[in-house]
Amino acid sequence: MAILKSLGRRIRERRRGVGLSQEELGHQAGIDRSYISGLERGLRNPTFQILNQIAGALDCPLAALLPESEADAAPSPPEETRWREPQPG
Repeated sequence: MAILKSLGRRIRERRRGVGLSQEELGHQAGIDRSYISGLERGLRNPTFQILNQIAGALDCPLAALLPESEADAAPSPPEETRWREPQPG
């Protein structure tokens, strides 16, 4: 699901921004490192409680981890379906 991938990207960006490894974040949040990895790859569907623990460990509001809009969560269209300017010639 696109929303889970978007959530995972935001968690990864926050984690890297504060200089934590997945293992360090997991330890601080009380979550296994492999679960953090699955979240960041969009493979896990976390509960509100898990998101709250992660936000606490990252010292940020939970809302900062959530996609800002549906467009953030929507997958990009494949390259060949994107509209392109006609090339002169």
